[in-house]
Amino acid sequence: MENMNKSDLRIRKRALKTKLMSALALLLVASIMMGTSTYAWFVLSTAPEVKGMSTTVGANGGLEIALLTDDKTNANDFGITSGIGDSMYAAGTAVTAANITWGNLIDLSDPSYGLGASSTVLYPAALKVANGETNPVIEADGDIFAFANYGVDGRVATVSGTTFSGKYVTNQNAFVITDTANASYGVRGIGTAAGAVDTNLFTFNRAKNIFLNTDVNDTAANALTTGTVEGLLNIVVKHSTSDNETYSQTELGYLVSALTQLQAAANTLETVVKNAIVAESYTQGFTPVALTDIDAAYMTSYTGQFGDLWGAIADLKTSIETKLTQAGAITGDTISWDTLSPIVNAILNTGNNLLFINGVDIATLRTLNETEKQDFAMELLTQPSTATTKQGLLADFAKIVDHFQTPYYVIHLDYGGSSGTNVSNGIALEADPATTYDYLATAIAYVENDNFQYAGGAGGATTNAIATFYGYAVDLAFRTNATGSSLLLQSEAAARVQGQTATMGAGSTFTFGENSSETMAAALRIAFIDADNNVLAIAKLGAKSNGSYPLVAYTPVVANGFITASDTALPDNALIALDANVAKQVTVLVYFDGESVDDFSDGATGTLNLQFASSETLTPMDYDFGGAQNNNPVTDLNVTATLDPATIVAGTGGTATLSAKIGDGEPLTGVTYQFAANYGEHITLENGVVTIDAEAIAQTITVGAVYTDENSVQHVGSVNIVITAP
Repeated sequence: MENMNKSDLRIRKRALKTKLMSALALLLVASIMMGTSTYAWFVLSTAPEVKGMSTTVGANGGLEIALLTDDKTNANDFGITSGIGDSMYAAGTAVTAANITWGNLIDLSDPSYGLGASSTVLYPAALKVANGETNPVIEADGDIFAFANYGVDGRVATVSGTTFSGKYVTNQNAFVITDTANASYGVRGIGTAAGAVDTNLFTFNRAKNIFLNTDVNDTAANALTTGTVEGLLNIVVKHSTSDNETYSQTELGYLVSALTQLQAAANTLETVVKNAIVAESYTQGFTPVALTDIDAAYMTSYTGQFGDLWGAIADLKTSIETKLTQAGAITGDTISWDTLSPIVNAILNTGNNLLFINGVDIATLRTLNETEKQDFAMELLTQPSTATTKQGLLADFAKIVDHFQTPYYVIHLDYGGSSGTNVSNGIALEADPATTYDYLATAIAYVENDNFQYAGGAGGATTNAIATFYGYAVDLAFRTNATGSSLLLQSEAAARVQGQTATMGAGSTFTFGENSSETMAAALRIAFIDADNNVLAIAKLGAKSNGSYPLVAYTPVVANGFITASDTALPDNALIALDANVAKQVTVLVYFDGESVDDFSDGATGTLNLQFASSETLTPMDYDFGGAQNNNPVTDLNVTATLDPATIVAGTGGTATLSAKIGDGEPLTGVTYQFAANYGEHITLENGVVTIDAEAIAQTITVGAVYTDENSVQHVGSVNIVITAP
């Protein structure tokens, strides 16, 4: 009994009260599938952003996958079919309909799954063993987790509790608990609810959690892509080391990309603040408001606590929009600094003592002698570098969300000679304004105050909704035509399409987000469970490598009434045997193990990537998508999209005309273009033109391109098209 008490106490420290961010934002890997594949994968993101939330699960060729449904009618295939017109790319076929047929891709971005609509937090828990079992078997009805119960002295009194499983119901904005055991499959939340839950209270809590748990500093830090940072820095270095220099439309394009990416980040920040306003509207003295009703007109009569924060974001967005308009008006292939400088300096001002690289004022670079230039270039080659901006839109963003720094990007900087310098250890772009606003900190303190409470009153409809989450489950079905094979958890990165390096996956890894506590690595668990509720394996994170933690599958054991991961790794990460042409159910359960970490005081965000493989070598057949032959491709297509208008805004629409060339060659004909995902009926692609109608929502579209040359060599590439929020 003494050992059991110690184990119990380890799981439920005082910091169990701290929320762990775990929005299942599952991101589609932007690549075109060209052939058959040995691998299946899906991506889970715990980053608290609510933008572009989708889930992709894939398999190809001899290993197929589908999302399991409630109708498991046939022992061989669960009643899952595959036929002409089932593709999510077929006209009139909804994503939700395609997901439940055999194929190589599952997309869970549809709102009906609830993953994009609910920003929840996972509390640490323990995986319970089923009653009467000594082997690692869980209960069948969703009563999976035990959790801490506190006494009035603030200490853990017991470790117990009952959890339930539920699927998302759109018109109730909640994961609704099912009443019958084994009645619900697909995408499920697992947690508890205190009887009937007022949906208005649910909306209040959800909006409050989105505001408090979204790391807007991280949103700003990751707004700019590697190519954009490279283009920006090369422009300012070129100006600081040249006289009477001119610039091209390509260089102007880097500035437009920077503005567009900042605009998207500002829209995300605005959405976060909208959620704070929604939560506030359910407190005493306010009238409830929906997220979609909050706009500039609404804010003119707004009397709450977030007016200053909203105003700062509105000013930032206006400045970005103004510069996008100015940039769109610049024409000609040769652009002078006088013409370009208002755009450059608006983003990161190149004036004296306003922009630095490794502490050297950018304006000072032109005064360095040759020896000093060589020394400076050597710094870029041999140590991580930092470019710091003090004024401009990046700094204005930092005034709102506080000082931020991008990841370290490995780029080529045209400095120190015609061949330039590779910043081989990476360069980070830092926004460090002289002063910052206190609007965000004040808003957070206001929401975190004990007086910020749901007002109650008339309330909304009631539902048995899950209010406190301890885990998420995704129920999958696999099948293969190989004999005597096993489904493997693929730790190391491998090509999703056999023999084609252009489809390289990320393996089964976890990468922490900005400002996350990496001590949480010890607590993350991914359990794999079969149709009979046997826990097949529990994966945990291995030693950090190349910035990510690989997942390793361990045999499950029962100890003190709970199921935990042993110290014995599964040979080859083999999860379950697959019989030829017989479907197998595998449920993936994501949770944080309370026994593994003493202190949960810091939250964790990041990206979890799971990749699967077959133990057998699956021989792909040659077939094509839209005429592109299945050869080993070369990733050298330079794909561009010409937008009309220059900025496409949700609610107005526009077109993007695609073009591709190999390197710096001439534009090609005979290129096949294909969406990387199904973006819905309001976004279409025909004859190299993407048409976006006025009903399309704000999002980023990825288009892949394939070109086969006269030697039958396949060339591939892709381009992103951003639809900004109004």
